[in-house]
Amino acid sequence: MKPFRIITRGFVASVLLAGALFAPRLVAADVSVSAELTHPQISQGEMSELQIKVTGAQQADVPQQIQADGLQIRLTGQSTQVQMVNFKVSSSVIYSYIVMPLRTGTFTIPGVTVTADGRQFRTGELAFKVDDSRSAPTPSSSSAQMGMPSGMPQGIPPGIPGGIPMPGFQQRRPRPAPQRVDEGKLAFGEINCPKKTLYAGEMTPVEIRYYFDARYPVQVRGRVDFGCEGILVERFPDPKQTREDRDGVTYNVLTFHSLLSAVKPGSLDVAPAKLDCEMQLPGGLPPGFDDPVFQQLMGGQAGFGQPKELSVKTSGLHLEVLPLPKEGRPESFAGAVGQFDIDSIVSNPHPAPGDPANLVVKIGGRGNFKGMGAPVLTQTDGWRSYPPSDKFDSSDELSYTGVKSFDFTLIAQQPQKESPGCEFSYFDPTSAKYVTLTSKPLPLIASPGGPSPTIASSVPAASPEATPARLPAASRNSASLKEGEPMSGITLRSWTTPVQRTEFLIASLAMLVATAALAGILAYFKIQAQGGTAASRRRKHIAELRSLITSGTSDAGSTYEAALDYAELVLPHSDKRDALISGLTERRDLLKYGSGGSLTLPASEHRELLGLLDLSSTKIS
Repeated sequence: MKPFRIITRGFVASVLLAGALFAPRLVAADVSVSAELTHPQISQGEMSELQIKVTGAQQADVPQQIQADGLQIRLTGQSTQVQMVNFKVSSSVIYSYIVMPLRTGTFTIPGVTVTADGRQFRTGELAFKVDDSRSAPTPSSSSAQMGMPSGMPQGIPPGIPGGIPMPGFQQRRPRPAPQRVDEGKLAFGEINCPKKTLYAGEMTPVEIRYYFDARYPVQVRGRVDFGCEGILVERFPDPKQTREDRDGVTYNVLTFHSLLSAVKPGSLDVAPAKLDCEMQLPGGLPPGFDDPVFQQLMGGQAGFGQPKELSVKTSGLHLEVLPLPKEGRPESFAGAVGQFDIDSIVSNPHPAPGDPANLVVKIGGRGNFKGMGAPVLTQTDGWRSYPPSDKFDSSDELSYTGVKSFDFTLIAQQPQKESPGCEFSYFDPTSAKYVTLTSKPLPLIASPGGPSPTIASSVPAASPEATPARLPAASRNSASLKEGEPMSGITLRSWTTPVQRTEFLIASLAMLVATAALAGILAYFKIQAQGGTAASRRRKHIAELRSLITSGTSDAGSTYEAALDYAELVLPHSDKRDALISGLTERRDLLKYGSGGSLTLPASEHRELLGLLDLSSTKIS
């Protein structure tokens, strides 16, 4: 057993030593990239192979196709090669491209950018020549050079008398005709909206499906173009990809889901939903490349691809939008349309005196959460409340269902034992009625804050009899001292208050000046960081808004947004101002959520807007 153990241990040690010698050289190998042609010169009807060799890297990023005028160069595969020379191990990856000429002549294959090991390399240019087959040697001369009889018919292998086909030899197949494609069935779109009649503000789901013939590669360009003035369409999430058979043809299907809502009542005709794409259609093969072997090298395709730009459209969509009824509209209605429920909770039922309590009201269900207003508090006697903050938690990717929370901050003005109640109203499009939800007051203990209690310090009055006992012994003879003479053990400085001392006054004044200077410097830095004083910032902001409105170069949405801010800041409060702001808000929303917001405002509408704002006579103050 001992010799076997010695041999085994020696073998293991040799393997470990070889690994220690080879591994660093593998890791430390330099990366190099080169390119070469297997046949730099060929005749018409032949093809060549381009090899890109990457040494020192396990993997590299190379292009699928190489663009060259008059040539089709396509990646066909890759192989790995490992060599060991003088105990130095090198690994190479070879990427093979098939080079198919489309005509005769001299060509230059450009360099190729290769990414390997986090770095980029570029190969050199290669010269490539394709000769005309008519200038190639004649079959008779080729036969003579190969020792074949000159009288043998052309195209017949030796040993086949009379040109009779023999087993193992096949005649060249006729070139197939180019494949004809029915462009009407290449791609089409469908739109599905379950509700064609809806109320203003109601959210309804919409599904858009695009079908592409699965036999041809497709590249989608851009996003779905869908919408019109008067409707709001939520942003489309990423589509779902499936396959479906229609009339014996297999299609790749892209399905988009979204939500749409109308902002004003009436009849609306929505334009077809459009999606731009590029499809690779098959093309014919040049002469000499109709052999089945070439088709296998090309991945089974019948010919070279021809890109075709397509704009796939669905059918149009007609909607009837009904107005929300005015009869029975509750005062607490704030624009919510859908089906909802209500729940409330007090997050801190025992706040400290003077501290706020938080009432969280949760509205759950499905509908237009983005256009939903806050609930209304009830039974608020003895409470001071502030506008709530809100947060929405969606339960689907379209934000159609979920829970919206409103957090009210409440401060008790008198001792309280329960919170305010809450009321929320919405319009149910299914029943075509308004619904009001309420939540009852919740128990809590809250009280207002008061001034902090003062600690009265009582100092007992010193009796006349006790005063002499606390004085120094020399003071007991103070009656014998003359007026103005100092007492023994007590100096004049001891009887001077700190306020009367010169050094105290100087130090206090220096501290006061330093504090004021520091406060002034900090205030100056704060004003500079904020862009100046509030008045200067307001004047600057109004000037910027005025310049943007009068220039007429911005898009319509930005112009109306600036006009709305300008009217709120500059125009005096009046009924005319409120009506103008309401009109500007409606027009801005139509441009922002509809169509036309990215276009320049028409000149007539721009002049009308300037007249409404009266910019020529308005002064910036």
